[in-house]
Amino acid sequence: MEVRRLALRIFCCKNWLNPYMSICLIWSFKMFGLLFVWIWSLAFNPSHAVDPIAFRWEVTVSSSYVNTEDDDSFQRFLDKEHPFFDIDYEPSDLKAIESDFTANNARNYLLREEAWKAFADMAWNFWNDFSWKQRLSINTAYRSYGVQKYLMTSYCAGRSWQCALPWTSEHQAWLALDLWVNGRSLDNASFQWLQNNAHKWWFHNTYQKWIEIDGQISEPWHRRYLWVELATQLHEKNQSFAEWYYSLER
Repeated sequence: MEVRRLALRIFCCKNWLNPYMSICLIWSFKMFGLLFVWIWSLAFNPSHAVDPIAFRWEVTVSSSYVNTEDDDSFQRFLDKEHPFFDIDYEPSDLKAIESDFTANNARNYLLREEAWKAFADMAWNFWNDFSWKQRLSINTAYRSYGVQKYLMTSYCAGRSWQCALPWTSEHQAWLALDLWVNGRSLDNASFQWLQNNAHKWWFHNTYQKWIEIDGQISEPWHRRYLWVELATQLHEKNQSFAEWYYSLER
């Protein structure tokens, strides 16, 4: 009993041995904790969150000029009729994707600098719009000529329409991403968000109109950075990149 009373003195301070006082103190501490949690939730509510990337995503050039021919162009058009001129093409502005808002480690993947900044900003906005519960996952970014060739002779053997030819892949342009969500395939809500919003960061779903138009099967997970206003133009006209490109040749 004496040990119990001593512990109670230490907890309640001085000679407060009234058990009701102890209950009041405990209740007060609990209420203070609840108040702290409530204030914290208000301060860090997603609707008030500050985008840590947006201020860094600065467009260096904004114009209607589109260059679909040069290997280092952000709008380089690629298919079996329009391969890279340089099979070993590698741009000089490669950077690891600096984002803390993907489900996996974005820094393990490389993109061209303009593209990774845009993606990092888009990843934050995706996370924020889904109330911190969903994060984009990067399944694939850059793939070399050698890796693409291996895919053609293994996974896509006899099914060439499922893979781009080794010298025609948008992944080799260091501008394309295959995206999942929370480490799994895109669910409908995530896909719709990308469909409605990715163009704001100049990403486009290149393969959406199937083999007859795009030369490949539909890939809802695929997003390719197009730069300038072209991605928004394609979104508004409901065109795929190939559909738009070949309409220019008519």
